[in-house]
Amino acid sequence: MSTPAPNHFDSVLVALPPGVAGRPLTDAASKLLAGQGTLHLLTVVRVGEEEAGGTAIARAEQALEQVTEYVRGDGVTVRWGVAATMGAPGAEIVSAAEQLGVAAIVIGGSNRTRVGKFLMGSDAQTVLLTSPVPVLSVPR
Repeated sequence: MSTPAPNHFDSVLVALPPGVAGRPLTDAASKLLAGQGTLHLLTVVRVGEEEAGGTAIARAEQALEQVTEYVRGDGVTVRWGVAATMGAPGAEIVSAAEQLGVAAIVIGGSNRTRVGKFLMGSDAQTVLLTSPVPVLSVPR
């Protein structure tokens, strides 16, 4: 016999791409939380050796502060962070979810061709296939 799904989750991680306000993602996460619990906002910034990673991280932090302001009114506790990686953002998102002990992850998805996924990879696909917790993919 299967366990019934909870009416709400106590903590949700929202993976926001750099420069994306993400209102549909945070709205979906707020519904999962049902007005209580903790909403974790995460932006993963891919940095290279010659790239000005500090500038990208500062922009991501500023964007997350703005998102936090409009999400706070939803009655949940909001925490945010920026992760810098030279690798795959999808793996970083799953790692953060494990470290934070969240009950679910919300990600944005977009339609790409099979060739596009093969050539560029898919961070959303990595999260969907490797996450230890349920993942909600919201169209962007």
